[in-house]
Formats: sequence, structure tokens, C-alpha cells
Amino acid sequence: MVRSDDALEILWPGADAAALRRAREVTQFLRLLCDDARRSHAPAVGIDIERARGVYDDHGRAAVEQALTDLLRHHLRAIAHADSFLCAGDPAAELAPAWREVEQARDDFAELPELRGRARARSSADAAS
Repeated sequence: MVRSDDALEILWPGADAAALRRAREVTQFLRLLCDDARRSHAPAVGIDIERARGVYDDHGRAAVEQALTDLLRHHLRAIAHADSFLCAGDPAAELAPAWREVEQARDDFAELPELRGRARARSSADAAS
């Protein structure tokens, strides 16, 4: 019968003592790592569904806020005179993607106001279909 210490000598014949010692240390480390992973008392990691929904909603709200900020910046830039002191900053997105983000979020966020021009376009599109 082969001793467990000799298994490395059989697998790695001709290795010097330092290399075998290092191989034994690595083997011991891997055994301990596997043992730690198999422990039944290891804490389980889980995410509460309500917390996950909250994070998802926060992300959606942040995207809509960014889109509204970009729309505001685009429109303020369009109406500001060249000699105006008003500086709203540069929008992060172009006008069309910002509008798309707001329109996609309209069902999720009831507090988004309906715009007159868009409301008419929407109701005429609904009537046509």
C-alpha cells in the first residue's frame, strides 16, 4: 500500500526535496480549500427579492432622471441666447435616446407628465391602430 506522502513521489519521480515540499504545501492548501467549500455550516449568500427589486427600480429611476436632465439641458441650450449667463452643462446623451428612455419609462413611472405635443401624437397613433 502506498502512503499518502509517497503519492507525490510516485506522480513526480526524480523531484528534489524542496519541490516535493512545495507540492505537498499546495496539495494541503487545495484540500483545505475543498473542505472549506463543502462545509455544511458555511454561510449561504442570498439576495432578498424585495431588495433586488428596489435596486432595479433605483437603477430605472436613475436612468430616467438622467434622461430628463439631458432633455432639460438640450432645451435650455436651444433657448439660451449667446450672451446668456445660463449654463446647464453638456447633456450626456443625444436628444432622441433621451426621449426614448423617457417614453419607455412612462408605464413604470406614473408621475411622468404627459407632454401636449406628444399626447396628441400618441392619441392619434392610438386612434389609427
